[in-house]
Amino acid sequence: MNTSNIVNRQVMTCRVLRARIESAAQGTELSLRGEIDLSAVPVLHRALEQCLERGLASVVVDVSDVGFCDCAGLHELAQANRTAREHGREFKVVGASEQLRHLFEIAGARELLSACLQRVEHGHAAPVLQTNQARPHPRATAPV
Repeated sequence: MNTSNIVNRQVMTCRVLRARIESAAQGTELSLRGEIDLSAVPVLHRALEQCLERGLASVVVDVSDVGFCDCAGLHELAQANRTAREHGREFKVVGASEQLRHLFEIAGARELLSACLQRVEHGHAAPVLQTNQARPHPRATAPV
């Protein structure tokens, strides 16, 4: 997000996660740093709630500095995605590591997220997943 356009900034933390919310006219960006596990879910939940309450057209969650995420974190992201879409807002997760992309894939949550993007570079994310269609797990399609 272009720092000259930021109109509101907020930071929330816990022992393992730092959440920074920045809002501008075009939308809200939530930058996460650390680990998203069960102990971090209350901070993640509050941060996502704050992003959605701002009522802007889009929410971008940057997870490029997240070293670990478990299913509790994935659940929070999926819930926020659902809430955003119910209110006609765009929701994106950017900067997902291989571990996060794998978690989305095996949980069947890939289609819940609008995009799983690799890196944010100069305000633009490079897409890794080109479709919202979930691929079947290799073992699920193997002949028995």
